[in-house]
Amino acid sequence: MRGKVYRLSVSIISLFSIVALSGCQIIPKEEEYNKAALVKEYEADEFSMATVKRGDVRDYKRINCEYLNSNVQNVELGDWEMIKKINVKVGDKVKEGDVLAEYMSDDLDSAIEEVRYQIGIKEAMMEQAGIMQNLEIKKQELVLNDETAIQAIIENYDAEISRLGTELSDLNRQLEDYNRELEFTQIKAEFDGTVTYVNEELTMANPWERGGNGAGRGMNKAKNNRVVSITDGAKPYFVADRKSSEFVEKLAEGDTIFVSNGDERYETIVHFPNKRQVYFLMDDEPEGIQSGTHADAEYVIQERLGVLYLPKSAVYKMGEEYIVYLEDENGLKSAKKITIGLEAENKVEIVDGLQYGDSVIVR
Repeated sequence: MRGKVYRLSVSIISLFSIVALSGCQIIPKEEEYNKAALVKEYEADEFSMATVKRGDVRDYKRINCEYLNSNVQNVELGDWEMIKKINVKVGDKVKEGDVLAEYMSDDLDSAIEEVRYQIGIKEAMMEQAGIMQNLEIKKQELVLNDETAIQAIIENYDAEISRLGTELSDLNRQLEDYNRELEFTQIKAEFDGTVTYVNEELTMANPWERGGNGAGRGMNKAKNNRVVSITDGAKPYFVADRKSSEFVEKLAEGDTIFVSNGDERYETIVHFPNKRQVYFLMDDEPEGIQSGTHADAEYVIQERLGVLYLPKSAVYKMGEEYIVYLEDENGLKSAKKITIGLEAENKVEIVDGLQYGDSVIVR
């Protein structure tokens, strides 16, 4: 009996010695995770497992974009807007900036007409003043040839011409202002394309034909408010604002970029149609996606294709090393050191230490 107690005491002392040495860092800290193999995992009866898979790991930035079947411009009237004139018909080819239609602008039209009339008068008066100046000078030269009188004639007419010139400049500036204002009444094509629709019901009416007071002027009643539609007939594409992401400017014309929508990914070509937008062009129209659907273009910073990977939750960092936990044939949790590569999209690339199909414990 005395011998048994002695052996138990020695075991207890040895156990406390190991604990003390561990606390004093005599046992290297970086090897601590290996002790997990000596302890049965009793904390939970069940735990989840992850399998090493093969696939792609990408580190990329998203560029928000929108899917469009083709470039379409639909011109529609607001509640109080009226059309004065439609300048195109179905089938017409138009260029960017062509005036498709014009809103009602009676007051502005009248003002422009009046200013142009006044400009014409001022120009005629200036021309007439110049003619009269020459006639008066010649007359004075033939009769008295008085230099003082001739100089007075020149000064008087020069003053008149100068005054008329100032008034003419003011009128021309006023006309420029009116023309700029007129720009807002013109509906212009936003791109080169073909007219696909014209609302024939939106025709000019006599401003005074209803009730004799101008009420309802500008257009006859129409069943819908769409005025004109044009399309460029382009292939399907995704479009993004060039200012929507700093990574747009890192793209170049003709680059290949993938666009994702849910589980679907589409290979597209970068095209810059103007200074405001970037297109991601497709060769064929995809199935199951509607015009106006939002998606994400993927600007790839780094990628590893066809590599082994695990979910990030299955990989642990111990100091400068990375480990995973395995379950051995005895149900014991054991640690294994691995070498990793790229981390992205909640995936970790496995460079060394595991093989395809290996199972590991997930935290």
